[in-house]
Amino acid sequence: MASLPRTPPPKTTATHADPLLIDVQHIHLPKLADANLIEYDPRTKTIRYTPNERVEKVLRFVTEELE
Repeated sequence: MASLPRTPPPKTTATHADPLLIDVQHIHLPKLADANLIEYDPRTKTIRYTPNERVEKVLRFVTEELE
C-alpha cells in the first residue's frame, strides 16, 4: 500500500507572547539602555547589565527581605 505524502502542520502566525516580546524589544529594552542600566544591541539581541549602585541597593534590600 502506498503512503500518502505528509502535509506539514500549519504554521502559527502569532502567539500570546508575540506582543509582549515586541514591546520588550522595541520599548522597554531601549528605555533601559537610555537610562544606562543595560547595554542593548538590537541587531544581535544581546543584553548586558551595567552595574548601578541604586539598582544594587534595591536588589540587596529585596534579597534581604525575602530571606
